[in-house]
Amino acid sequence: MRRYNVVLIKLFASYVVPTVLAMFISGTYQIVDGFFVGHFIGVNGLAAVNIGWSYITLLLGFGFLVGVGIGSLYSISKGEDDDEKARKILGQALFLQFIPGILIGLILYFSSPWLVYVLGISGSSAEMAIIFIQTFSFAAPFVIGSLAMPFIVRNVGTPLRATGYIAAGVVVNILLSYFLISYLRVGVVGAALASIGGEIVAMTLGGYFVLKQSREKLSWQDFKPDFKLIGAILLTGSSAFFTFIYIGFIMTLHHKVLVEYGGTVAVSAYTIAGYLLTIYYFAVEGVANGAQPLISRFYGEERVRSTRYVTRLMVYVGLGIGMIITASLLLFPEFFTSWFTDDPELKSVTAYALRLHLAVLFLDGLFVTATMFFQAIGEGQKALVISIGNLLLQVPFLFILPKYWGLDGVWLTMPIATVILAIPVAWMFYSRYQRITDDEFLEDEVLVAD
Repeated sequence: MRRYNVVLIKLFASYVVPTVLAMFISGTYQIVDGFFVGHFIGVNGLAAVNIGWSYITLLLGFGFLVGVGIGSLYSISKGEDDDEKARKILGQALFLQFIPGILIGLILYFSSPWLVYVLGISGSSAEMAIIFIQTFSFAAPFVIGSLAMPFIVRNVGTPLRATGYIAAGVVVNILLSYFLISYLRVGVVGAALASIGGEIVAMTLGGYFVLKQSREKLSWQDFKPDFKLIGAILLTGSSAFFTFIYIGFIMTLHHKVLVEYGGTVAVSAYTIAGYLLTIYYFAVEGVANGAQPLISRFYGEERVRSTRYVTRLMVYVGLGIGMIITASLLLFPEFFTSWFTDDPELKSVTAYALRLHLAVLFLDGLFVTATMFFQAIGEGQKALVISIGNLLLQVPFLFILPKYWGLDGVWLTMPIATVILAIPVAWMFYSRYQRITDDEFLEDEVLVAD
């Protein structure tokens, strides 16, 4: 038993470590934007970019949907030795990146002025936000692909390669950010183009590997749209999509309320909190997404002990990392705030906001790992319930609490909602985990050399 667990821990680490690294690297896209925008464009630029990202999450979310949906179903099919179905699942990526990408890009381009002004934003911040959104809309399919392809590459069996592709994109992003923002001083257009440049690199490298170098030799027939498979992919990855929609929608509502209760400085403080929140989410998402191919594979192979053990590792490691990051942000908020601004007022407001807004951030790790668990075993509808529940619970608090507590009520919305939601999510996750037993599969498992 002990040797068995050691083998699983090593296998778990071989997937999770590069995936966490990849997610951290991926998260630097927005952090790099924050650094250059905060220091070279200023408070209005930070507010504009954060408003823009709140809508661009639509593209990011769809990219995660495609990557998680295809990755989970691919791994389950490989576990069931259905290679033909696995290849067809991979082949749907082309359709899902470009057709929805073009449609979403058109919607964002033409609706961007309304999306910004409806928040009550005006002046230079509004103008910059519109330009930022419209610039991204031209590259919508590539933004989707930049998130989807590394996830697919990881599930094909090469997590280190996926990390390398994301790292290459981040290097391009940093170089372009320096050249366009700090050297040419082209403002938020430079921030958008720098991110897009890095995303195109990551998508191109990942797509080339899946097509030409992976062990899956795809034929043109595999790329033919299979709407039954597409439906299954959309359902399985839907919670990942709604997680990003939830983030974007909540960001948008926060912007509207923050303008009323705190003005541009409060919006900028929320922007910095969002950048730091990105560090946390990508760390925990890295653990969950690294474990997903293993859970899907073992579940498909009906290996009970392996499925349960890797699931426990995912939860313990995810929550542990979350606690460390949360404690660091709460103990040293001034240090982290200084990454993005030198403005004394903004630094003071942000440090205060972080201690309220991120007070129980580590509990979000429970939502991330529970969501990924349900996706990994092909029960995407339950993962979707968690994501929608998180969205629905925060909305009323965001409009009620500020009426009594002012700006503090805005900052406390997320932690209060998180504590309340954690109880049913923990019960839902644990009850399903308990049902993964020999009684479900009615087979003994044998550890296969990996």
